Amino acid sequence: MAVIWRRLSRPGPDRTAARIRFVGWCTALFFLALAVRLFQMQILEGARYRDLARLNSVRIVPIRAPRGLILDRHLRVLVSNAPAVSAGITPAELPRDPADAAAVVARIAGLLKVPLGVALLKVTNQENRPYAPARLAYDMDLADVARLEERWASLPGLTIWQDSKRAYPLPVAPHVLGYVGEITEPELARLAPKGYHRGDFVGQTGLESYYDQVLRGVDGGEEVRIDAAGHELGLLGRLPARPGRNLVLTLDAGLQAVAERAMGDQSGAVVALDPRNGEVLAMVSKPDYPSADFAGRVDPKVWEALADDERHPLDNRAVQGLYPPGSAFKIVTALAALQEGAITPRTRFTCNGIFWISTWPYRCWKEVGHGSIAVEQAIVESCDIFFYQAGLKLKVDALARWTRKFGFGSKTGIDLPGEQAGVVPDPAWKLAHEGMPWFPGNTVMMSIGQGFLQATILQLARAVAAVANGGYLVHPHLLKEVTDSQGDVLETVREPPPVDLGLDPSNLALVRRGMVGAVESPRGTASRARVPGLTVAGKTGTAQNSQGEDHAVFICFAPAESPQVAIAVIVEHGGEGGLTAAPVAQRMLAYLFKGRL
Repeated sequence: MAVIWRRLSRPGPDRTAARIRFVGWCTALFFLALAVRLFQMQILEGARYRDLARLNSVRIVPIRAPRGLILDRHLRVLVSNAPAVSAGITPAELPRDPADAAAVVARIAGLLKVPLGVALLKVTNQENRPYAPARLAYDMDLADVARLEERWASLPGLTIWQDSKRAYPLPVAPHVLGYVGEITEPELARLAPKGYHRGDFVGQTGLESYYDQVLRGVDGGEEVRIDAAGHELGLLGRLPARPGRNLVLTLDAGLQAVAERAMGDQSGAVVALDPRNGEVLAMVSKPDYPSADFAGRVDPKVWEALADDERHPLDNRAVQGLYPPGSAFKIVTALAALQEGAITPRTRFTCNGIFWISTWPYRCWKEVGHGSIAVEQAIVESCDIFFYQAGLKLKVDALARWTRKFGFGSKTGIDLPGEQAGVVPDPAWKLAHEGMPWFPGNTVMMSIGQGFLQATILQLARAVAAVANGGYLVHPHLLKEVTDSQGDVLETVREPPPVDLGLDPSNLALVRRGMVGAVESPRGTASRARVPGLTVAGKTGTAQNSQGEDHAVFICFAPAESPQVAIAVIVEHGGEGGLTAAPVAQRMLAYLFKGRL
């Protein structure tokens, strides 16, 4: 280019025109290059540069979507939302120098009383979303918020925003409802493909966990103009959050509260079902914990106390606790023996208080015995020796088969996490798990709900519901409807049809008469379940416990003529079922049918 210009600079008439053309071409090339670059920046890369410019002066403040409400069957609100304040660090607003940024993070972490390592990790993990704040503090006190705002000017990156937390207008059923918590890294790895992000709150237990994707809404956000120091200057735009959907449960909050009060400080569980459709009317696990302790910021001391408690208050005993059902299981043995023809309604066995298998004695709870007794009266008086002999005649394989038909040994499929399947033993199971053959004594113990047999209280409630409803195994469930934020029904739960167990109606009628007699007869073991003016069918049980006093068990349904509720109760270390478990059910029945507490 310089050589060409020197040649054009020599004197001559033609040189002047050539110089003008040269300058013109250079000017044209310059503007062409400028136009190409402007086209590239404004058209091809315009969106990127617009975003960069906008983000230099705009902060995206998240608006967390309110979680859906949880209501009982009468539309009483069990779980709602309350305002909360969160604070954290927006990585994009930190100083560019790494040392300065680390110093700011350290100061903010100190003010929020968060370990520096935790703060640095959260900020680092947020690098893929640098304009979304990494939450370091949740459910803050107003005094703490004020203290932060005083130092805001000297803490670039500090972000304070309006958040929300769960609230519990009716403090019942903590194990059923569950609680929420900030998403963990393992949860994020599993849920990220479903649209979850760091900082989201997700259900950790109970229905909050099982129906998390129903309850969570869609987050919104505000575009806020900020100055160079990060101070807010004004609102530019707002995308409203979309609330989550509501759950309408099958639970009756009133019955739930009565059951919880009836259990008091006793450890154990209660389940009440509608035997006609499997709706769970009440589910109690004791000991429990105040739901309010998990509504917002969880006090570490409270968490440690619950986690270290030997009684395991965080476990839902209704679906996770495994117990031998004790004599309450005798209704299954009776029906299985009747169905298989091992006994008839007229079969009588003699109970002298002790039954020998070879040289090994098996005793009845009544030391003097019940004399000659048939199946109906054996249910009324809970005669052990009658069922020992019925079980031996039935044989273990048939007993195990019928036990499984009644739903034991497999999960019910209830809409709660962590359900246990239990154990239905037989010779193959014992050989595999104990390395020993099956003995007649094992059959004897299984016949009265002892030995290796393990069940949940939910399974026991479903079994008695099958006796109540004419021999159909229902599907227990807690969700009744899903509604939108305005209360309009979006979905009504339709459970699979009940499973017909194929029970002879006459056998069912006999067992039901025996259960009525257990409550109403002077010689019955469940007199403490009586409710004046109501016919109750029940069965007591005492479940042996190798770690202390026996557990008390009681099952029942009412009204016996047209059952509307089936109940199973266990009181750990409660001794006899008729003394401690039956009164819990009695209070529930009195509330349901007589309006009494």
